[in-house]
Amino acid sequence: MSAPSEPAITVDHVSKRFRRYMVKNQSVKSALFKRSRGTYEENWVLDDVSLDIPTGSTYGLIGSNGSGKSTLLKCMARILKPDKGSITVNGRLSALIELGAGFHPELSGRENVYLNGAVLGLKRREIDQRFDEIVSFAGRQVSEAIDQPIKTYSSGMYVRLGFSIAVNVEPEVLLVDEVLAVGDEEFQRRCHQRFEELSSSGRTVVIVSHALSTVAAMCDQVAWLERGKLSHVGNPQQVVDSYLTRLDFGNAAGAGGPASPARALPDVRITDITLDGVGRPLDHTTTELGEQVALVRSGQSVRLRMGYETDQAVPTPVFALAIHTLDGTLAANPSTLATAMPEKVDGTGVVELEVPSLMLVPGAYTLGAAILDAGGEHAIDKKLRLVRFEVAGADPGEVRGIVALNGRWGGSLLGGSGSGSGSGPGPGAGPAR
Repeated sequence: MSAPSEPAITVDHVSKRFRRYMVKNQSVKSALFKRSRGTYEENWVLDDVSLDIPTGSTYGLIGSNGSGKSTLLKCMARILKPDKGSITVNGRLSALIELGAGFHPELSGRENVYLNGAVLGLKRREIDQRFDEIVSFAGRQVSEAIDQPIKTYSSGMYVRLGFSIAVNVEPEVLLVDEVLAVGDEEFQRRCHQRFEELSSSGRTVVIVSHALSTVAAMCDQVAWLERGKLSHVGNPQQVVDSYLTRLDFGNAAGAGGPASPARALPDVRITDITLDGVGRPLDHTTTELGEQVALVRSGQSVRLRMGYETDQAVPTPVFALAIHTLDGTLAANPSTLATAMPEKVDGTGVVELEVPSLMLVPGAYTLGAAILDAGGEHAIDKKLRLVRFEVAGADPGEVRGIVALNGRWGGSLLGGSGSGSGSGPGPGAGPAR
């Protein structure tokens, strides 16, 4: 294995282009008749990307669709060759990039295990030693169909077998694309556990994923690609937060898209955003990033507060708040669009939203705010994901999803309607204490 001081992967000023054809000749006859090779433009999917991936780290690549993440991963795996620059990989590499990549559909699962192992540089004796572990990790369905042609496998079985081969050939560098999202929840948990085992044993894992909360939790470093260029590299949560902040909420119901440059908007600014407990003070803790994180309970009463200031009278602005999960899912987006507001605001002031019962399941969330014009179509100012807060569970409470219904179970099996055990405070219950 490579020395710890030497990067597992070095990406040195890499650029990759593809041709986007506007007019394409479909045959040799067409090319000869038109005396043209077709009309195209060059699309640089990667543009001068450089980064070092430390040995033994779990490294994440994020970005929107078309940003170049998968192309970069394929260049690392030597599936694609960069048009400029170079990539150096130190150690045995294993890749799980596309569903069914490296599988022969007519061969059985057993034969494909040996085929893939040979491609990855293993001798038959070495594959014999690992075969049972590979099939066991892939799960019961794959085990029962291991001697069936792989073309009969479901997409989930493809992923299970492919991932099992990739992680059980003892790679020093493992590349994994979003293909893991095809697996079910139980399989994904096992994948994450195996990632941790690989990392703790000094292996390097590079992950491309849109599951941002998972990336932030699993990775040691994250690189954000934007239109083929490297935008940010560093602390996972900071890079993920920066990426999410760049995403627009949409219209007024989404807490404000970008302000339109075609029309002049009044100058009103957000001065602060806070989340305060109603009826009890909030506890606070400090994260590794040094920010204050409010701690509340599912079902607790809270007050969301937005301060503003303006140098001139602004006619009927719309105030909006937005609560997101850490992976960017919009959990709640209240606004004053349908509320009777003063004809104008001037100077400084505060807008508050009192929530009698915060019905969120346990987890980490962010609070942001926006001020929009009177029609709610254009953002005047916005502060996205400015406040981080944690929700703890009520007893017993829900633990999955986003919204906590906090209802009460009933029915004949539970002693009559409404008399069963509750899953949190019932309607009209006060703050959880």
